[in-house]
Amino acid sequence: MKTTDRFGVEVIKGTRVRVFSVDAILKLPLEDEEKERIQSMLGEVLNVYEVDEQGFAWVEKWWHETDETSRSHSIALTPEEMEVVTQ
Repeated sequence: MKTTDRFGVEVIKGTRVRVFSVDAILKLPLEDEEKERIQSMLGEVLNVYEVDEQGFAWVEKWWHETDETSRSHSIALTPEEMEVVTQ
């Protein structure tokens, strides 16, 4: 599957995108810690690991809390919420 970013540039699995917006996600009923993690993704450049059947581009961010503990969070981005990064 493929989709596009907010400028119409094609996005496929492996594309690097900058998270431009997460406003719609933050309006969902989420716990404060989850909202903070999602908000921290704003402006980050992440790799798309999947484009689903609905055209959402999935990205994931990892937090290394200790040498032995890591956490991750994934979000599905619409074209309006991301922009392709070419470098």
